[in-house]
Amino acid sequence: MAFGDREGAMGWLIGGPHHGLACMFTMMNEARLSTGLQGVAIAERAFQQALAYSKMRRQGRDSAGRLMAIAEHPDVRRMLLTMRALTLAGRAIAYTAAGTIDRSHRAPDDATRQLAASRAALLTPIVKAFSGEVGFEVASLNVQVHGGMGFVEETGAAQYLRTHALSRSTRAPTAFRRSISSCARSSGTMAPRRKLKLASSVAV
Repeated sequence: MAFGDREGAMGWLIGGPHHGLACMFTMMNEARLSTGLQGVAIAERAFQQALAYSKMRRQGRDSAGRLMAIAEHPDVRRMLLTMRALTLAGRAIAYTAAGTIDRSHRAPDDATRQLAASRAALLTPIVKAFSGEVGFEVASLNVQVHGGMGFVEETGAAQYLRTHALSRSTRAPTAFRRSISSCARSSGTMAPRRKLKLASSVAV
């Protein structure tokens, strides 16, 4: 890439002088939410693919001599349930963050908007970190459910894993985001400690 090699590079000031980084975080927060949502989307598709394959693929026989779908094997069932649970948890956190952001803009009174904004500041990096990691973990389990076929391009299983391997590291790696959130919590610059209520049970 070459910038300004002919007539000079053109730049535009965003926000006031010395406040450009603060303006950038408006875009960065949206990007972090998008990373988490992409993780949820990939996790959902990977789970659907693994479930369909495990019901179709036959391997081993039961005590009656009947060919079994691999979905009936305990370890495959464990992986499928883990994939489903992680996907639902990632989606729940993303929905909670989205609802909180809506309330920070649309709540009728100022106190509720301020509380929602503080909570959104806490939830945004969590969506990126947790929901983003969920996509990679579920995509990895999808490859495991497929076995050797998971690495055959025609199945598409490995594509989800490769696609999200890069996305989860952008907008700051997960461990780095975790460290920033911890420091902000210690210094009191983030929302006060409050319990976030999620559904106590989710039907699978």
